[in-house]
Amino acid sequence: GAPEAFSCSHLALGGALGGLRLRRQTQPSSAPRGAMGGLWTEGSALDRADKRVSGAVFRLRLPEMVELLLSVPGAFMGFPHAFFGPTPLALAWLASPAGGGGSLAVGAVAAFLFGASVFYAGLAGKVDFRKSTKMVLLVMPAIALSLLASPGVTARAADVGRLSLSCAALAVSATIPFKALFDRQRPAAALNL
Repeated sequence: GAPEAFSCSHLALGGALGGLRLRRQTQPSSAPRGAMGGLWTEGSALDRADKRVSGAVFRLRLPEMVELLLSVPGAFMGFPHAFFGPTPLALAWLASPAGGGGSLAVGAVAAFLFGASVFYAGLAGKVDFRKSTKMVLLVMPAIALSLLASPGVTARAADVGRLSLSCAALAVSATIPFKALFDRQRPAAALNL
């Protein structure tokens, strides 16, 4: 069979849809029948049923805009473009008293649009994804912290936003060694589970 290509929605939906192409290509499994290939034996009845069902989903093509929208929850929201800017600001806005935190809401939307533009421009190959992500890692926290310190933001809202930003930074710094250890594969794949 033909190699399957990853798309934005592959990132979002665990490999379920196709569309925008990234550089990485994978070849289908060439494991002999009966070899262990994940959670069940390659060539087993369960493996064949899984391939019949998932094969149709892998070949499904949707309009590019639909795929982009579907990729937001799973792909964009899992990247620093989201959790170092829009997420802390949105949580701080939600922690604001009713009718307050308008600057946080506007900041969250602006940070979301900025982060999503950089993220999807990188996926589409319009900008260097690694360089633009590094820029976001520098710019987004500074924007979030400055908005959280602005007049009119309650102490509670600012604390919630800073806590979200701190948790994101801790999560990223804790996963860097694991990504290197597993050669950037999901741990289950790296351990051949």
